[in-house]
This record gives sequence, C-alpha cells and structure tokens, in this order.
Amino acid sequence: MDKKDAYQILGLKEGASKEQIQNKYNILVKRYRMSSDKDDKNSQMDIEKIDMAYNLLMGYHIEEPTESRPNKPNPILKKMGVDEKKAENFLYYYKFRIIVAIVLIIFAAFFIKDIVGKIPSDLDVAIVGEIFNNDTELFKQNVMDKMPELREMSIDTATFLKDMDGQMEYAMNMKTMVLFGAGTVDIFFMDKDTYERFGSQGAFVNLDEVAGKLKVDEDKNSDLLLKTEEVQEEHLYGIDVSDSKLLKESGVIGERIIAAIRVDAKHYENAMRMLELLLE
Repeated sequence: MDKKDAYQILGLKEGASKEQIQNKYNILVKRYRMSSDKDDKNSQMDIEKIDMAYNLLMGYHIEEPTESRPNKPNPILKKMGVDEKKAENFLYYYKFRIIVAIVLIIFAAFFIKDIVGKIPSDLDVAIVGEIFNNDTELFKQNVMDKMPELREMSIDTATFLKDMDGQMEYAMNMKTMVLFGAGTVDIFFMDKDTYERFGSQGAFVNLDEVAGKLKVDEDKNSDLLLKTEEVQEEHLYGIDVSDSKLLKESGVIGERIIAAIRVDAKHYENAMRMLELLLE
C-alpha cells in the first residue's frame, strides 16, 4: 500500500493534516464498532485496510501481514477459556487506545512522584513544541535567582523534533494533552503552531492590557492575535519572548518562542512576574 492508496481508503485528500487523519480514522473505527456485521470477513478486511492506511499516513511502522503456518493454540488462553482469535482482534483494533491508556498511566505516575514528598511548587512551567531545553535545572535556577520569593518551581517538557519517530510523536502529543488537561501548569512556552492550536480553544489569559503596560512590540506580535471559540473578536493571548536574555542564558532555544499564561493559573501573579522578567 502506498500513501495515495492510503488517502483513498480513508476518504481524504492527499496532504491532509495528521489531525484530519486522526479524526477520520476515529469516525471509521466507530462506524465499524457500531455495525451489526463485525464478524463478516469483508468488514474485517475493510477495517484492516483502514488500520494499515492510518498507520502509514501517521508514520507508525506496521509490517504488512504475511502468509505463515498456523500457530499452535495458546495453552494459557485455552485454559482460561479465552478465544485466541478474538483476543488477537481486540488487541489489533484497540492497540492505539491501549497505548494511550499506558501513556496516561505513566504520566499520572510521573505527576504523583513529582508531588509526593516535595515542597509545593509556587510556579509551574511547561515547554511544548519545537523548543529545546537541555538543562531544566539551569533554567529553574536562573528564574529562582531573579524571583527569590519562590520556594519551589517545576518545569515539564513535551519536545517535538522534525524527524521524530511516529510513535514518539504520538507519545509527545499525549503528554501535551496531559499538560493542558491536568490544569497544573501556570505558564507555557510554545511554538506558534501549539499556541494557535490551544489559544483558539480559549486556554490562555487575554494579555491585551498587559501588553500595553509592558510596552510589547505590537508589530512583532500582530500575528499572535486570535479569535477563540467563545470570543469572536481578536485578542492577544501570547507574547513573543524569543529574544529574552533569560531564556538564552538558560539554554531555551526555538525558532520562535511564545509565552502564554493559563486561563485558570493557580499561581497567576508569579506567572505574570515571570512574563515581566522575560520582557526585560
């Protein structure tokens, strides 16, 4: 199967975005699950083609099925009274949902480990997208030196690479969703794509007044004006901090770095103070 065939199987135009591919795949799988003839051989062949097309376009490495000798029945499954074929089909059709569940469990464990036995954080930071920071401890120390009122600070990252392996990219997307969904991050540092993706969903605080007080360069930030799902007028929800001396000294690197404060930030004042430091 080539990519042209894969797009046709999913009913998408060539060059469709990964978000469009994911959405169409979810629709087709849901349609299959709701159908009354899932055991029909033609239906099974169709869903296998859909899975193969999805995996190919998303960059996941899935080997083509090959003819092989029949395997001996699994003795453990047999003793448990489990139909081996049905078990294989379940794992095949729901493998990505299983991966998602495992990833979420890992991240949940990470957050619990990070909280238990530590001084509560006064500022929670996340770096998401094509932005790199090899030394989060240096970044943390530099910020805390300038903000001595902080008792503790946390930094988490979800770094995307241009040539990233498909499964790693999938995992980073899951981590990004956790970072935005968990509600623990106060201030985000993102590339423009990530900013627009979540900013349009109303994830960030309106910074119109703040930008005026801090004398932010309007021309430099004019393309960061966004409409949200609830507010149809354009407002500024993020500020370009790519030239920040603090970020450069801390080894935070990116083609363009946008800072935005979460709409329900627990430590809003500290997040705003950090934003001021970045613009000095």
